Amino acid sequence: TLRPMKQAVIRWSFVAGAAVVVGPVAGWLTGSLRAPDGGPDATAFLSTSPVVGLAFTLGALLLAFVYAFVVAKAINFKWGMVCAGLIIGWAAWQSGRADAIIRRVQGPSVFWALAAEGLIYAVLATVATFFITRASDPRAAGVDSDEGTKSDSVKAAGVAVIAGGIAAWAVARSEMVGQTFAAAVTAGIAGTLVGRVVGHRACVPASMLACAVLAALGPVAAALIHGSATLATMYKGELFPLARIMPLDWVGGMFIGVAVGVSWAGSMVEKHAPVEA
Repeated sequence: TLRPMKQAVIRWSFVAGAAVVVGPVAGWLTGSLRAPDGGPDATAFLSTSPVVGLAFTLGALLLAFVYAFVVAKAINFKWGMVCAGLIIGWAAWQSGRADAIIRRVQGPSVFWALAAEGLIYAVLATVATFFITRASDPRAAGVDSDEGTKSDSVKAAGVAVIAGGIAAWAVARSEMVGQTFAAAVTAGIAGTLVGRVVGHRACVPASMLACAVLAALGPVAAALIHGSATLATMYKGELFPLARIMPLDWVGGMFIGVAVGVSWAGSMVEKHAPVEA
């Protein structure tokens, strides 16, 4: 009885540390960015100094990645990913929102900047996921995988983009940070679950790779769809739903969503394994 209790205390201590210690530091880094007009509605590439903004944002991500790696070594990679999501969630909460930035920029150029940021952060998150999963489960990271695992990973990533995009579309009904972050979490859960159905031997980073696609695809699609009517479309509340989700929302939400999706998919497999046997 003592050992499970000790494990629970360690697990929730790590979660608390991510939520109330490391997370606020990450939030301070992104919250210190300022828009050209001096306001707080900014992201790295849409701030007074893109170089400094990118350095601060990458610093926040690095804090999350390192913390998640430590948690993965101490507990398992799923809890490490949840902690990373909580930390990045703080950074996302302090970042500018799509509607406020569009109101200031008044053009579709904002979408291209957000697409570039989303792609950079999500690719880094995918690489980090490889090391986080490898820290506790090399098989989940796809290390020394056979051809079947590689094939399943490719199929799972493709399906995760479609399923995750549909799920995020359904949830992202406004630019409010809680809703956009929840949309990314839902995308991670749906994409991972459906991906595991199609390719049950897929590695975990394959699901995170879908985040890179969605984080770049959403803003690019919005730029092409809205064009010069971006500002008017925003005031009508008719922005392309995936473009409402900010880059850090995608990364933080997908970390939590993929971890939950992997757990749920594992429970389904374990539940049905005796029946199949």
